[in-house]
Amino acid sequence: MSIVLDTIIKSSKITDYLASKNIQWSVHDGERYRYKCPLPGHNKDNTPSFFVYDKSDRQDFYCYGCKFAGSIIQLVSAYEQISIRDTIKKLSEGLNIKIDDVIDSLIREI
Repeated sequence: MSIVLDTIIKSSKITDYLASKNIQWSVHDGERYRYKCPLPGHNKDNTPSFFVYDKSDRQDFYCYGCKFAGSIIQLVSAYEQISIRDTIKKLSEGLNIKIDDVIDSLIREI
């Protein structure tokens, strides 16, 4: 993974993003949070099946209902229905990261 994308993922908490959208967890036990799935197309999640896992340096998610998983990047892209590129631009705001830096970093990895 590129250093730039890793910085974005480590700097942006999924739980903070969901709270900013007025989405509150149903259960918090230790290193995981359970939510009703906030993703478009999965609005009949009566039993919270969307889990956010606290890891030592970041958060990941997995929905056991719709089987979608990932980092803050995949979540924001799916929730807001925007491209990965636009998601990276959005999440890099305030981190002093430019999208060109991300592209350059990815090209160096290829």
